Amino acid sequence: MTAANAQTTTKATTQEGAAPMTSHMTRHEQTRNEYLSQREMLTDLQQRVERFSKGAAAAWEEADSNDRRWRDLLRESNGELIKEIRQIKRSVSESRETAEELESMAGELQAPLIEQHIAVIDARRQYEGAQQQAWGLEVEQAFEKATAALLDLPEGRHLLSLLPEVKRKTDHDVMSEPNNQEHGPADHRARVEQELAKRFQQKLAERLMGLTRRIDPEQETPAAPESLTVLRVVPLLACEQQYNGPKNSIQQRARELESQRQQTH
Repeated sequence: MTAANAQTTTKATTQEGAAPMTSHMTRHEQTRNEYLSQREMLTDLQQRVERFSKGAAAAWEEADSNDRRWRDLLRESNGELIKEIRQIKRSVSESRETAEELESMAGELQAPLIEQHIAVIDARRQYEGAQQQAWGLEVEQAFEKATAALLDLPEGRHLLSLLPEVKRKTDHDVMSEPNNQEHGPADHRARVEQELAKRFQQKLAERLMGLTRRIDPEQETPAAPESLTVLRVVPLLACEQQYNGPKNSIQQRARELESQRQQTH
C-alpha cells in the first residue's frame, strides 16, 4: 500500500468513525459562530470609538495646557512674541483641530455602532434559542443513557425491580387520605389520578436529588458529556451589558424620527 493510499484509507476511516453532528448541535454551532462574529465586529467598533474619544480628550487637554502656557510666557517676556511662544500658540490651534476631528470621527461611528449593537442582539437571541433547544435535547439524551446503564449493574436492576412496589406504596398513601376515599364525579377521579402520578414522581425526584447531595467530591464520577460542555452559555461582554439603546430596527427608526422632529422645532 502506498503512502497516499494509506493516508486516504486513514482519512476515510476517521470520517466514518466520527459521529455525525446532529441538527440541533449544528444549528447551535452556526448561531454561536454568527453571534461571536457579530460581537467581534461590535468590539472593534467600540474600541475605535473609545480610541477616538480618548484621543480627542487628550488633544483638548493639551490645547488648554498650551493655551495657558503661551499666555504665561508672553507675560514673562514682557509682551515679546518670541519663537517659542509662536510655536506653542500654533500648537494650540493644531491640538484643537485634532480634537474636533477625532470627536467628529467618533460621532460618525455612532450610527454604525447602534446598528451593530442591534445585529449582536439579534444574533444573541438566535444563539440563545438554539443553545437552549440543543441543551435540552442533550440533557434528555444524557439522562436516558445514564438511566439505561442501570440495567448493567446488579444494584441498578434491583432498584428498577423495586419501582413497582414503591408505586403501589405511594398509591396506597394517596388513596388512604380522606379527601381521596370518596367516589365523586369524573373531575374528582381525574384529580385523584393526577395526584397518584404526581406523588410517585415527587418521591423519585426527592430521593434522587437527595442522593446528589451525598456524592463524595473525592470519589471519581463520570465526566459530563462533551456536548454539555460545548453548550455552556457564552457570557455577555461589558459593552453588551451596558448598552441601553434600541433593541431592534423598528425602535432605532423611531428614535431617528423623534430626533429629526426635535431638530425641526
